[in-house]
Amino acid sequence: MQHASPRVPARVEARRITLFFALYVAATTWLFVAPGLVDAQLFLDVKNFMYVGLCLVGIWACRKTIVHGWREMRARPVAAGAWVIGGLVLSGLASGLYGIALLITGKSMNGENQAAIDAELLDVSASLPASLYFLGVVGVFAPVVEELVFREIPLGTLQHKLSTPLAFALSSITFGVLHLRGVHEWPLAVYYIGSGAALAIAYLKSNRNILVPIAAHMLWNGIGTAFQLLTTVLR
Repeated sequence: MQHASPRVPARVEARRITLFFALYVAATTWLFVAPGLVDAQLFLDVKNFMYVGLCLVGIWACRKTIVHGWREMRARPVAAGAWVIGGLVLSGLASGLYGIALLITGKSMNGENQAAIDAELLDVSASLPASLYFLGVVGVFAPVVEELVFREIPLGTLQHKLSTPLAFALSSITFGVLHLRGVHEWPLAVYYIGSGAALAIAYLKSNRNILVPIAAHMLWNGIGTAFQLLTTVLR
């Protein structure tokens, strides 16, 4: 009687993660090439739908890791919570360094990525359902997708194939570069790469618990976006 190889589940999981990553690459490519080629509202609708879809696929593909992270958080809630806060503090430090870089260079920059978010936020602020959906995309779905891609895959899934320093550098730099919209935005690299490094540190220090950087990323995006929405509505 033949028995299934114990490596089959690992191979199946690897295929799922590969599929998730391939979909992310395809979606990101579309986000860079589609503006100007399709109607602006259609672009936004597809973008938001893609983040929701990618989030669901990512949870499905990495569910073993997510379940492990949940068990870790229940077993060590204080340590996990401390590194969620640590990720926020380090992200704040990255934001402060960006501010210093602007002072040194004399530049004033918001960045096209943030400008697009601000414009979409202004557009949805007149509708409560649209505002909540936008807040969900920016504060929940996008952080899950980005943490699975930029923290879990290089620092977790590939930890036996990539050295930790190399994976740390690749994940932080790639995370930062993909948030830029041209060489002219180079000062923003201080913030985005710094934020990527902050979340990677939180991930590593929490015993590679992916829920820790996800929680920190959600709080950072969610609180900032909710505040912007509130101030826009009350303006």
